[in-house]
Amino acid sequence: MTNMLNQSIGLVRLTKTKFLSILGVTALVLTATFLHADSGGNQPELNRLAGTWLSSAEPGVPPSLFSFVSDGRVIFSRTIVTPTGPSSFELVGTGHGDWIRTGRNEFACTTFLLRSGPTVDFTGLVKVTSTFKLNRNSDQLTSTGTVYIYDADNNLLFSFPAPGSGVYNRVTVGQ
Repeated sequence: MTNMLNQSIGLVRLTKTKFLSILGVTALVLTATFLHADSGGNQPELNRLAGTWLSSAEPGVPPSLFSFVSDGRVIFSRTIVTPTGPSSFELVGTGHGDWIRTGRNEFACTTFLLRSGPTVDFTGLVKVTSTFKLNRNSDQLTSTGTVYIYDADNNLLFSFPAPGSGVYNRVTVGQ
């Protein structure tokens, strides 16, 4: 009978030991998870491009807006007039396109805008390719880009550096 009691006590101690071991490992895993989630520099809401950005307009250059959607789409708004030659201009609509991450805090996007003349509904496309670098605080972008002007048959007419390339500031609620 004593032997039987010792065996049942041994099973209880073994079960308690396993339970405490499992509890300890679980606590360790949860602690590591919460510590990782709290590390400020790795927060996904930082180091992200999604949002709306307003250019810091240079003298003589109207401002422009980029809205980067988290699924990779972009909406680009700028002045409605674009050069189509040395001394002529046409109207353009809002740009639509896609963006991707190309590196740490580096992104690229391509947008297309429709062109029209005063007497013609569609005269061609404007393609804008841009690269962006996000600062450490995720509140300012620097950009460079190129504008390509196409005719209605999608033939490239000419290209030039994007005016207004420079610095964009994140638009925040209550700004």
